[in-house]
Amino acid sequence: MGLMNALSRRFWYQHTRGRGHYRLRQAACRIADGRCNRKGEGAATASDQLIDYIEDFARKTLDT
Repeated sequence: MGLMNALSRRFWYQHTRGRGHYRLRQAACRIADGRCNRKGEGAATASDQLIDYIEDFARKTLDT
């Protein structure tokens, strides 16, 4: 897992520099809000959307 973590960090650092990834921040805020306000379903939905966004971003980046 340590190796995958390091490779993942390198990927994100290399491919997100200079880009405003507001969707990442928005998703993190929605997850935190859901957790703080005991809205588990909202937090789970936001988490699923975040994972979908990360996967879509990575696939589009690697396909180019």
